Amino acid sequence: MIRFNRVTRKVYVHNRPSAGGIVVHDWDDARATLDNPAAFSPEPVSEKEANLGHGRLILCWVDMEAAQMRGLIFVGRAAGNAARGRAWWEYIRRYMEEGAESVPQPFLRPWKGAWPHMSLLEVFYLYPERILRGGPLWWVLLPCLAPLDLMRATLHWLAMLLCVEPKFPPEIESAGSPQEGSA
Repeated sequence: MIRFNRVTRKVYVHNRPSAGGIVVHDWDDARATLDNPAAFSPEPVSEKEANLGHGRLILCWVDMEAAQMRGLIFVGRAAGNAARGRAWWEYIRRYMEEGAESVPQPFLRPWKGAWPHMSLLEVFYLYPERILRGGPLWWVLLPCLAPLDLMRATLHWLAMLLCVEPKFPPEIESAGSPQEGSA
């Protein structure tokens, strides 16, 4: 779980306790990329090349003096293509730089649990591309794999239902809020 706080200009990452617990990074040191490096490339590339990949947004923090990585997180799930991944990054960047007024209000989900279609999309997202561009081998292979993938999607959904959403400590939840300074 990730929390962006524009007042304190921090990014809070909630890891398992065995993976370091809660890690705090400075927003100003964050670097963004996608799973397709051509998507953020300064050199001109074709639109097809720029939209390859799954659009997974990656934030990292690099210590240039020590030449080492201080942190790396994948933000959200795969966006489907690089254009959507860039749009997701732009939404986060505008929120942190300009404020909540500069971005559209997010869609509030009535229930934070996992819907079955989310698990189906997670497992079957490659099927349309493989059917359209994969060729005859994939046309034979995908129907054979579909029952296994359906079972995998069902198990994924059950695992998501059994997950407990992590909670940040109260000091992080209230960091930067107006009530903090009035005490």
